[in-house]
Amino acid sequence: MMKFNYPSQHTSQQMRAIGLACFHDAFLEDANQTLFGCDDSEEYKNHWRTQLQRDWKVTCGNSLIELKNWLTEQGGYNAAFSARARFLNTIDSKRQSLYIETYRQEQEEYQILLFVKRSLPELTHMGIKAWDIATCIHLFRRGALVGYISEEKAWENIFEAADLAFSCFSSWREFALSFLYGRQFWKKEFTLESALEVYCCWRTLLTAQHSPVNTFYWHNKLKVIG
Repeated sequence: MMKFNYPSQHTSQQMRAIGLACFHDAFLEDANQTLFGCDDSEEYKNHWRTQLQRDWKVTCGNSLIELKNWLTEQGGYNAAFSARARFLNTIDSKRQSLYIETYRQEQEEYQILLFVKRSLPELTHMGIKAWDIATCIHLFRRGALVGYISEEKAWENIFEAADLAFSCFSSWREFALSFLYGRQFWKKEFTLESALEVYCCWRTLLTAQHSPVNTFYWHNKLKVIG
């Protein structure tokens, strides 16, 4: 079982903020709750430079800020998800199925629409916004690790994203569902195995005694915490 490490040098405000990225940490099997999220050896730095460039096209501080703006201000992945969800919500279940069936020959879109339809009863109007927010926090931690941005600037952007999370969602469960559905949407993996993987992630965080889910209360603003 994962064990979460809480370093004494971070304030409770800082820990609550980076705790929102705990879902990323769980998938990475990395429970080191520091700003960097992992050790700061050159090996890890090189690893994360490669990951940031390959998965997120981040190669410097400017590209990191641009990605943050897209994720938190311009809709991010949630924009594509929510556009489909809003349309499906305007028609009844039978018409939803008929509409989705018209995409049978376009397998990627067909699978995406089936996934969005299945998610509608579980998610709030915020859709998969938690994925965008937590990913922003995750990337600023890694960006600070590899030297693309200063720690001071990283914390500034992390706090901004955390406040957005606490104002958009009312509980850890609501945030978790939004994140976990968002991860599947991002990966375009809608199999039973993928669903089981996200379920196991949530169970891990629920059962780990010192996970952020069990350690920090959910508040509507980060600044209310000392």
